[in-house]
Amino acid sequence: MADDASIVGRIAVKVMPDTSGFKDDLKEKLKKIEHDIAVTLQTKADISGARKDVLEGVRAINKDNKATDTRKVRFYTKLDLAGAAGEVQKAVRAYQEPFSLVRPAGERR
Repeated sequence: MADDASIVGRIAVKVMPDTSGFKDDLKEKLKKIEHDIAVTLQTKADISGARKDVLEGVRAINKDNKATDTRKVRFYTKLDLAGAAGEVQKAVRAYQEPFSLVRPAGERR
């Protein structure tokens, strides 16, 4: 039949699909699929990296605790030796004074 036809002209037809309600229909079908499908996966966690991170964190905390240990008390002093000799002589006299009450005979003070 196409052999007997003669072409007189050309025509173009623009075809557009009817997408009304497509979005709602798709959502409904996807929800149904999500509820109907159950997947079970067997997993094994590799915690070697996590263990390393935890150990590094604990080491950092311990290092910080050692550096800021509140039981350690540090005193920064500067000695002033001016007059030290005189103070030592006073201390020696004060120490020896109770013993000087008993004097050998004939000794005066």
